[in-house]
Order: sequence, then C-alpha cells, then structure tokens
Amino acid sequence: MAESEIIYGVLNVIAHPHPDGVYPELLRKVARRPARFWGDDFAAITVPEKIEPGLYKGNIIVWTEIDRESPAIDKGTLHEVSLTDLGSEFTERYGVNGKVFLYVFREKDHRLFFESINEFGKTLSPMRAEKIVGKLLAPPYLDSQTDPEVTVRIQPEEDALDRVLGIHRLGRLEIDIPRPNADDMSDSADEVLKEIEEQKARRYQKTLVAQNRQSLRPNQRTLAEAELAVQTAGYVRGIGKDENGERDDRSTKQYPKTIRSSIQDFASRTLSIMAAARTAVVRNGNGEDI
Repeated sequence: MAESEIIYGVLNVIAHPHPDGVYPELLRKVARRPARFWGDDFAAITVPEKIEPGLYKGNIIVWTEIDRESPAIDKGTLHEVSLTDLGSEFTERYGVNGKVFLYVFREKDHRLFFESINEFGKTLSPMRAEKIVGKLLAPPYLDSQTDPEVTVRIQPEEDALDRVLGIHRLGRLEIDIPRPNADDMSDSADEVLKEIEEQKARRYQKTLVAQNRQSLRPNQRTLAEAELAVQTAGYVRGIGKDENGERDDRSTKQYPKTIRSSIQDFASRTLSIMAAARTAVVRNGNGEDI
C-alpha cells in the first residue's frame, strides 16, 4: 500500500502573563479574523477545537486577496477586463489561491504544530507560519491594554545552536532573549530572568565581537544565555569565516524543527498531526526534553 510523507513545523508561542487557559482563549479570540501577512496574501485560523485535555486542533487558511481596483486579464484575448463587469460579489466575498493547513496546539508547553505540506502538495514555510500566527496574536487583533503580550517564534532543531557555534572562526555572536515565562525556566536562568524583570525590559540582548583575527570562545554564562535564547523564542546569530576564509553567517532561525511521518493513503491526516503533537520532543527552558 502506497505511503505519503507528511512534514510538520513547530512554533513556540509565549504569552505574558499566562494564566491557565490563556492560550486557547487567545486563539479563539483571533479566530476567523483575516490578517494581511505578505503583499496581497491573507490568512486566518479557525476556532480551535478541543480534542482531548491539552490539545486543540484547527486550520490555518491562506489566500490571495483580489485587488478590485486592478483589472482582470482575459487569458484568451490578453485584454483587460473590469472586475466590476465580472460581478462584485466574487471580488468582495472570495479570495483566490486558497490553501488549508491543519494545526494542533499543545497547551502544556505552548507549541503549535502545523502542516508544512498539505494533502494537495501546497506548502507553508515555517517563516510564513511564524509571520501569520505572530500577526494574529498581536494588536489590533489582541487588545494591547488588556490582553497578554505574545511572542511567536519558529522552534529550531535541537542542534541549531551547535551549528551556529560551529563557525570555524567566530567573529561576532548575537544573543536575543525575549522575556521568558518564569515557570518555564530552571534555576540557572534566574539571573537573566531577574535582570529582565527588575529593569522592566521586554528583551535581553548581548553581542560579543572577537579581537582582531581571533575566534570567540564563549564562556559558560554566554553558552547558558545562548541556550536560553533558543528555548525561549529568541535566537542566536553567529558571523565569522569558514575554513576558506569566506564569510559564514548563521542563525538558529535558519534551522527550523521539522517532524516527518508516513501514513497510508487512507489514513487520517488529522490523526497523524495529533500523534505528532502528543509525542514530539522539544527542549524547554530547563534544557529538558518534554
């Protein structure tokens, strides 16, 4: 029996504050509200449906909005045609190039799993998924006065930080840590967390630049901060030279986590992504697998 490969991406969604139930509530609040995320491309999510304790499923819908001020083209004659002549109901009610992707939200560690390739072979890159969900979970879709502040970032692969730090001659290291959730953190993160909270900061950023013709040698604190950045929806970027003396620029953003699974043709894609969301291992702020 033929098999199909399914590929999922993962987003880390962090809200401040985050009382019990806040994540599905935020997703419900922004559901069915279209957001422009790129040019004429729009997206929306459906209302999350609770499928079992701690797991919610829905769809991410992507389409292209029709510009009613621009003419259509008759492909037979290559002549311009007024969209008004084609009927305003179509241009007002419908988008084109529609694509639908499944998502499952795992509440315990606020990770959103999404189809990167849907059943028709259409793709949703991690970068675009991050942009879509990030747009929706921000003003004006959320109230800046009453709703939590939300950060959405691509979940990187487990070896993403090693790849960045593996630059042959590391000349510059940038670390960006958004304000983490205290209950996601270990004792080793307390110092950074305390600095962020005491100073009412939204982010903690650190940049190291190597001495002339030298390679950086990050110490234990810097390595701990880099690990914390990766696990708290931040990022680490390294710039340097490769073995041939060519510029080497890497970021943990370049290595998104992907989950691959195979299903039989008759198998349910929904069951597959639910299984992935139940069992997928990611690292939390303690550096532990969950």
